[in-house]
Amino acid sequence: MPETEILNYIYHRLPQASIPISSSNDKKPRLLIKLIATLYKYRNKVNGHQWYTYGQELEIWDNWVDKLVIDLTQNFLNGHYDGSGPWEFILFPTKYNDPLPAFIITEMERKGYIIIRPTDEMGNHLHYRPAPIGESTATLWWKTWTNLFTLTILYIRMLSAHGSALRERWHDWAKFSSYYLFEDKIPTNKDINEIVKKLKLYYGRSYEHITLNRNRKKILTIEIRMCEAHPLKAWAFIYLITEITRQEKYPLFLVKDYQKLDDFYYDLAQGNITDYDNVKWEDIGLKPTKTIHDEMPLRRILINIYRTYIKLKPKTPQSWLARKILEYVYDEEKDIITKNDVEEFYQYLRLKKREETLANILTRAVKNI
Repeated sequence: MPETEILNYIYHRLPQASIPISSSNDKKPRLLIKLIATLYKYRNKVNGHQWYTYGQELEIWDNWVDKLVIDLTQNFLNGHYDGSGPWEFILFPTKYNDPLPAFIITEMERKGYIIIRPTDEMGNHLHYRPAPIGESTATLWWKTWTNLFTLTILYIRMLSAHGSALRERWHDWAKFSSYYLFEDKIPTNKDINEIVKKLKLYYGRSYEHITLNRNRKKILTIEIRMCEAHPLKAWAFIYLITEITRQEKYPLFLVKDYQKLDDFYYDLAQGNITDYDNVKWEDIGLKPTKTIHDEMPLRRILINIYRTYIKLKPKTPQSWLARKILEYVYDEEKDIITKNDVEEFYQYLRLKKREETLANILTRAVKNI
């Protein structure tokens, strides 16, 4: 069992740790061990043959991380110092409808093991894999890529730690992505063959807002580099993207003018405009593949979109949680970053859902994954 493995590691490798792990009246280290052990169980939970999976990198400055967290994440969650300075560890891949890893990080935050707050370096990048690679799944890869290409920009508030803008120097690590997988049209059979070839041969990654990533690993993912969000927001965004992709034959938008969309992304990221401003699809270089009304505040359009694709009735625990996170960010105009933000969000859940505790919701959500 992972908890036993981690306990043995602490006893034999960390004898100098001045933490009374065996003390019956000190449950804090045992809780941390349980949380880390649960995340560690995910290391082999999914593989490249499974559909709709995601993982996330987390960056936190080491003076905001408990020393025992640093050591345990280094040995069990691939923890290391990122090239830009922060301590980084990973949430192993899991199915898109599994919110438990995000809530485990939230619990570590609430208990004071880590401190999450907006900083100059906070690369909490998301990795998403819609399906295995092959001719039968190439259209799904195209649809997913195109949805991410456009909706990451529109839903910037779900991926940022700075409202509807990004932190300074964002263009160094999440510049506008280049043309790659026919995100401007519905692909022909010839295009599909080209997509399969590109997916199979791709290696590396780029410093763009989304990028294919096969960098020092075998499994290809779509990396959302502009994501610096708290894991709860990141999970809700992935849930929304997956539901849109599964429910629609085509992406919601095609890119019709790359320069216009690039300019719009720049203005949002710089804070020159916000998602309270009106948008017109033609003006920002997008073409909807179905009727999506524009010429109204962008945030109102985004609310209408998630209400369309994440329904509460018939509800699942996952859809309820994702919907509440989106509503909290957009309807309540709140964010989820710091410990205080999380406590307010938990209170919001309890007030809005009297018949179930959060623990029961999570238990139901992960039971059949």
